[in-house]
Amino acid sequence: MEFQIPVQHITVENGKAFVGERRVKVKMVARLYLNGVTVEQVMEQYDLSAAEVFAALAYYHDNRDSFKAEEIALQPMIDSGVHDTKERLEKMRQRAAKKDE
Repeated sequence: MEFQIPVQHITVENGKAFVGERRVKVKMVARLYLNGVTVEQVMEQYDLSAAEVFAALAYYHDNRDSFKAEEIALQPMIDSGVHDTKERLEKMRQRAAKKDE
């Protein structure tokens, strides 16, 4: 019986983890999966093999604290962006309403 040598599916560059040759972020794969998307759907979405998806999920689970810390650090920026977007949208609606008058 011949065994295959394990393949390195995860690369880390500048503190960001990627899976596969397409450089898909591990957190994107994990986010989809954790939101109920099946492994097969993730494979199709990002053109990954099952081994690549499972490697990304294993890496995510091994480094969950780091991913959570990054998410917490980014939250104020996300909240600010949401607030700014709502303000801009309201201004656009007001301008459109004035044009219609």
